[in-house]
Amino acid sequence: MLVCSGARAENIEHFSNTLANFYLAPSQDAFTVLQKNAEQFKTELKAKGNGADWLVAVMIARISQKYGWPIVDGALGERAREILAGKSPQAKFVADDAQVNPTKLDVWWVSYFATGEERYLENIFQYAGLELPKGDLGKMTVIGAATWSFKSNCRQHQSILEFAKRKLSANHVSERQKQFLRDCIAAAQPRDSAWVTRDGKPVPNSDAMKSVKGFGGWLMTTSDPDWKEKWNTSPETVPELHGASRVDYGKRLTILTFYSNPQVDAAGSIKVLCDIKLMRPDGNVPLAQKGIECAAGKLQGNPLNTRLSAAVIDFIGEDGDPPGVWRVEVSLTDKVRNVTVPLKTEFTLNPRPSRKAQ
Repeated sequence: MLVCSGARAENIEHFSNTLANFYLAPSQDAFTVLQKNAEQFKTELKAKGNGADWLVAVMIARISQKYGWPIVDGALGERAREILAGKSPQAKFVADDAQVNPTKLDVWWVSYFATGEERYLENIFQYAGLELPKGDLGKMTVIGAATWSFKSNCRQHQSILEFAKRKLSANHVSERQKQFLRDCIAAAQPRDSAWVTRDGKPVPNSDAMKSVKGFGGWLMTTSDPDWKEKWNTSPETVPELHGASRVDYGKRLTILTFYSNPQVDAAGSIKVLCDIKLMRPDGNVPLAQKGIECAAGKLQGNPLNTRLSAAVIDFIGEDGDPPGVWRVEVSLTDKVRNVTVPLKTEFTLNPRPSRKAQ
């Protein structure tokens, strides 16, 4: 993969980012600027000695070939024209996907960043995550480079992460590569905490909200009668629900169980089980259920979105219910990840007003 660095780190890094993200917003003006910057930095690129200048020429050729935009005059522009002509040994190497070595992986990467065409990702994925063969140093090098670069770019590019998620559900992918894809997807969300503040800082674990190995659970008690309407918003937003820790007889209190960042299986599906226990102030247990399927099926959208589980408890204090502190315990188990998050919270059923107070 092309990585630019050097004494003029700021300018070179900016240029490198431009190259790696060109496919996201391609335009002829951006292509012209890219070529001018390439000529400006051609000395630094050549001095790296790893073919960085030639890879930029490949990228220029791919962009021009896809969009029909003109190549500007210059040393790298001339090399790009030679690649398009297809007559030189280097041009034939670029065009021949049967010739595979670590340099060809770099060619495929810059071709993807130039065009956004997934056929180049397919080429790279043929080798990513495979078992290293014994006694074949050339193939070992290709597999190692493909594995490292694919996983690295999953962390840096949302489009490659989405490609990895789609490949995970493909029937023809081996179990070894599927496990590699799971690792890539997990690495793209490396934080241990599934819950973060608005500025991206991990939320410290508490009894009611915690994460275990990246899987998060959250218990919330609310007295909002319209919590369902508030919840039915876009999946990327968390509605403003009002917490409540006390409730009067005859009034409704709802305990909601949320989860975040469940692991997907080879088919792209999740399975979350719940154990639920409700305890009265006197220690009696009016509700105890285990192994409830609280969430299952294909995971849609960002795994880190906050999701509501099926473990929703409605409580209304009735005659015979003792006042005092009631305890709720819910354990969420991510079956694919094999991780359990134990949660607990409390609320108080207020004593009935005395006749004198009434």
